[in-house]
Amino acid sequence: MRRKLWKVFSLLVVVFVLLSFMLPMAVVAEEEMAVVYVRVPQDWQEPHIWAWDEAGNNAFPFWPGMGLEADPNNPGWYFAYVPGNMTYVIVNAGGLQTEDLSVAALPVWITVISEGEVELVYEAQTVGTPPAYVPHFTVFARPPADWGEVAIRGSRPNWSGVAMRRVGDWYAAHAPHWVNNIVITGNGGGLRTADLRVTQTMLWVLVEEDTGAEVFYENPDFMAPPITVRAQVPGDWDAPHLWAWLHPEGTNLFSPWPGEPMIRDGDGYMLRIPGWVNSLIVNANDGTVQTGNMHDVEIGVDVWILVLDAERYGFDYQEITELPEPVAEPEAENEAEAEVSDEADVSTEGNDGNDLLIIWVVIGIGAAVLLAGVIIIVKATRNKGVPR
Repeated sequence: MRRKLWKVFSLLVVVFVLLSFMLPMAVVAEEEMAVVYVRVPQDWQEPHIWAWDEAGNNAFPFWPGMGLEADPNNPGWYFAYVPGNMTYVIVNAGGLQTEDLSVAALPVWITVISEGEVELVYEAQTVGTPPAYVPHFTVFARPPADWGEVAIRGSRPNWSGVAMRRVGDWYAAHAPHWVNNIVITGNGGGLRTADLRVTQTMLWVLVEEDTGAEVFYENPDFMAPPITVRAQVPGDWDAPHLWAWLHPEGTNLFSPWPGEPMIRDGDGYMLRIPGWVNSLIVNANDGTVQTGNMHDVEIGVDVWILVLDAERYGFDYQEITELPEPVAEPEAENEAEAEVSDEADVSTEGNDGNDLLIIWVVIGIGAAVLLAGVIIIVKATRNKGVPR
């Protein structure tokens, strides 16, 4: 009997220990989300927030981000929750948007005066506590073209739903986590799918002409075969990298910037990547030189990119075999003139090496002086009998 009681007691102890670990973990998981308060001009309708961290990871799967909700206890203020490690935000509404806003800490109170004038305050500008955080999941839907306005609602439990926003070839919306069955509707509710069971935090729904629907838990566009991206770059573009993403959803293929290094391939460079991307940037010299955004790249098709300089570039789906002749620099008339030119160029590799050597010498001397000072102070304190 005592052994049985001891076993029961031991089991209870184990359960208690597990719960003691799980409870703090649950609390921490909830605390990872932080509130952002926003006040916008009256003509900024349906404001949203977009956020990302130092590595370029986005808080939300598609632009324009999470819709801001009005705080009933603080008229004029909207709020949204973002992951606590976000360091940049953009407030946007119907084509209007702020610049990239660097956030020093969360929570933060943001007052948008205009697109170019924004105030950030880290002391509470509202009263009371914000409404509780409600997790959401993301739904993408691709209905037939004649469905007009597309919306989503919950069938079990009942949820009135929201209009879905056009995102590239998809419509998208966020739904509260407690909804476990959804319906996609079109033409003001005149068209609708059957109830669709939700079992994960992100899903894609392909709606057929007869309102039938197929549900995926990964983007079916991502199932495109891998592609090869080839690039010709200027001779002074050192170590070219490729940055790629899905526009306008904002899903990055690589993280962080400048992306993935391209592999030398004859006179150019190449990289094999997943075929679902539709936007590319070629950059080099540790990301300090780059092309602009090359959008509308066909999904699942090999790409050839020609870069003449940061302003002149383009892509095609067939091999680029001819490059414009580079502009030749005038040769020096004699060796003396060439030497003067070399001495005047302060950006040559030789000068960079000398500057680096000088910096290290200065650092070494400074460290030696600092060490000597510390030794003198320690000896002095020992002589005075100061306890160490």
